[in-house]
Amino acid sequence: MPIKKTSAQSIPIQQNGKKIPVTKKKMSFQKKQFITSISGWRKIFSYQDSLHTHDKNLIIKIALSWVHYMHKGPTRLTLLGRDSRPSGALIQDIFMESFSQYHLEFFDLGIIAGPHLMAISRNINMPFIYITASHNPPEYNGIKFGSAQGGVLKEKEYKELLDIFESMPLLLSDALATYTHIQNKKTKGNKLKNAPKIHSDQRTKAFYRSLISTKYYDTLLQTVYSGMGTSALKIKKAIQKTLTDKDSLHVILDANGGARALNFDSDFLQSLKINVIQINTLLGIFTHQIIPEGSALVQIIQEMKKNPQIALGITFDCDGDRGNIALRINDAVALLVPQDLFCMCVLIELKWRRIFGTKDNRYCLIVNDASTIALDEICTREKISLFRTEVGEANVVKAMEEAQKKGYTVLLAGEASNGGVIFSPFRVRDPFVTLLILLKALLWPQKLGLGNTAQESFEYLLSAIPQKQITNTEDKKAKILYPQGLDFAKCYQSLIRHIQHRIEDIQAMLIPETITNNHLSITKKGRTTNTLSSQSNSLIMQFFIYSNTKKIAVTPRTSVHSYSKGGLSVIIKNKKTNSLLAKLWIRPSGTEALVRIIVEVLNGNKKQYTTLLQLWHEAVNKAIHDTK
Repeated sequence: MPIKKTSAQSIPIQQNGKKIPVTKKKMSFQKKQFITSISGWRKIFSYQDSLHTHDKNLIIKIALSWVHYMHKGPTRLTLLGRDSRPSGALIQDIFMESFSQYHLEFFDLGIIAGPHLMAISRNINMPFIYITASHNPPEYNGIKFGSAQGGVLKEKEYKELLDIFESMPLLLSDALATYTHIQNKKTKGNKLKNAPKIHSDQRTKAFYRSLISTKYYDTLLQTVYSGMGTSALKIKKAIQKTLTDKDSLHVILDANGGARALNFDSDFLQSLKINVIQINTLLGIFTHQIIPEGSALVQIIQEMKKNPQIALGITFDCDGDRGNIALRINDAVALLVPQDLFCMCVLIELKWRRIFGTKDNRYCLIVNDASTIALDEICTREKISLFRTEVGEANVVKAMEEAQKKGYTVLLAGEASNGGVIFSPFRVRDPFVTLLILLKALLWPQKLGLGNTAQESFEYLLSAIPQKQITNTEDKKAKILYPQGLDFAKCYQSLIRHIQHRIEDIQAMLIPETITNNHLSITKKGRTTNTLSSQSNSLIMQFFIYSNTKKIAVTPRTSVHSYSKGGLSVIIKNKKTNSLLAKLWIRPSGTEALVRIIVEVLNGNKKQYTTLLQLWHEAVNKAIHDTK
């Protein structure tokens, strides 16, 4: 019997086939560990043979919240997939059992890369739940909720789901009784007696995975290589012919035990006549850190040094929506930091669109606020618009949609801070898109005006990226712990005051030949004036908070309580030339009790960067201390 649509206050819990009365007392789930955001919910889970009782009940509550949310919508169908974390199978079992008991039809795809799942979702118009903690360490896991458009839920949809979850009255004992009940009803093949339709057999998985080849890779080719024809087969043949005329091309893929360890990527590249070497393909066996940056790329660099035929290597994270690159340049192997990788993709795509694209397009770039200000320089030089958002894929996607409604053509979108590229009409960052963009420079350097060879093209592209010193994620000073309950609105206001009073020191670092006194306008009471920028004789400092897709100019007296979860950017310019000199950035992490900071100096030296990083680090610590 199908479940009736109910309010969040009355979802029934059953034990031995009988309804159990529920109370209005809310459930406690170790809130210190449980993080909710539009990009996904996550926490640390046990990844041994079983989950902790609290964790089992949390998953049941999430599953029932989704059931209630789906019963209010136009469809009762859900795609269900996971990455390769050991706790994922245990969590997925609870979702399947809960969905079965409460008559929600679902399609179990098992382990699958995030971009693949979302491509299927978009093509068959079906919402999804993806069990993943993306780039977090193995002990983490979480849930990503998606719409039938193949991306995470939009703000309004997400708030509706969160309200259902937070208002659901569910006692620990009730939820555990439900879990025990559905566990006892399990039979062979993980199917339940009297269950609704469950699509979890190998035939179902094979069918949906076949869509990855036809709906994912073919669509990527037609989109990323637009201008070469509308037929994926025609584009494939053009790539194959180019490779036939050249020396053989080798690439190395490091899945690090993640969801991209499945052979879809390698099979596709081999169909293009590209030689593929795969490493770390045992699912759930992580040989290095999951976040694909810095030390995580050491193994592919070593392999490239041993094999001079390998032109390019890529390391993926656990759910396969993030990856970074090593390239062969001048017979040496270069590790691209995420910010430079994104800049390189922008430059290649600009060259491509100006050959194959429409001449009258209004191009724009969409990035998060942690992305390098080198992109501002590139966009100014190339005469294209740049829009920034708060950190988070959902914010970038929303800004893409807003820009397209205004008549812009989105050249690329993404988060340069992690190297992630989003290519419209897709709604998820995808490192395989990055790989396809780089292949353009590998295959057609002369056509794109990048040089005579692939190595020359990469050398040219790196030289076209404005020189900078910038904080990387592995820098110990990039993360600062903060106490529970810190008021970030007050912390940001305090931080702005601290940094304003250091403007003379900053000027001495960045423009040492010009040092001025009385750098701030002082009132009779000795307080700084409430202006949108602080100015010395040679510097301008501007303060902005990015909240979702909004950019808000702030001062020490601006009320920022509504925006305090966003990132604070301090933009430092040369007053005489109005040119960018540096950026300071801070934002509380969405998954840990720490803030992340970035310092960037354009066209500066290492000493300038190191000194400014120390100053920013001290100012942040002082602001946190003063706000306790």
